[in-house]
Amino acid sequence: MQRAGGEGDMTDEAKKEYQRAYYVANQDRLRVQHVAYSRTHRAAVLATSRKWCREHAEQYNATSRLAARKRYKSNPARYRTLQRTWRNKNPEMNKKIQLRSDLKGFGMTVAQYDALIALQEGLCAICRKIPSGSRLAVDHDHASGANRGLLCNSCNGGLGLLRDSPALLRAALDYLATYAAGGR
Repeated sequence: MQRAGGEGDMTDEAKKEYQRAYYVANQDRLRVQHVAYSRTHRAAVLATSRKWCREHAEQYNATSRLAARKRYKSNPARYRTLQRTWRNKNPEMNKKIQLRSDLKGFGMTVAQYDALIALQEGLCAICRKIPSGSRLAVDHDHASGANRGLLCNSCNGGLGLLRDSPALLRAALDYLATYAAGGR
């Protein structure tokens, strides 16, 4: 690289140092130029940015998550308020995001969940009722982790309280049968 003043060829390290110094000395002017260019060439800038993000998805996601974590830690109260405001303004989108996040823990996609709902005709697999006020919960075997079906909150909670034990469930059934018949 030839500089005015006859410095001759610069090493890579010297070029980097020159560029750093130039940027520091001219950063306000360069920032104004950058903003002006971005505004007049918005579509091209966005296309280039999206392309880079697609090609470097792993790196982009890691750095953006890290940056988000740092911003959150710097002022958690502010970000909780922003999140709450966004959730209140976008309730349907928030439900979709929450569902996708919840299903991820069961190794399910929203499409698989919707297929299971269609298979069960939108009803709880145990009581065969439409859930009131909330969506059907994914029931899973705690030992193997395998998904069994979709249950309303009451049935899912009942199985959980009985520790998914067929023996306890039979004992509870016998208990109810005894008192239903007017026994004891």
